Amino acid sequence: MSTAVLTPSEVKPRIPVESAPVKPSRPSKSADQLDARRRLEEKLEDRRLSRELKEFEFDL
Repeated sequence: MSTAVLTPSEVKPRIPVESAPVKPSRPSKSADQLDARRRLEEKLEDRRLSRELKEFEFDL
């Protein structure tokens, strides 16, 4: 094992590595579409249920 000290001319310069740009964390377009569809279906179901409740006659 050598204990020699390297002089600056013997040391290879380091090339800086550029990191890839970090994309903001957000769902993909298809995930957005699925989310929108789920919300729409929930609203439609709520309207259907409220309409059925209005049509239903409660016998108290």
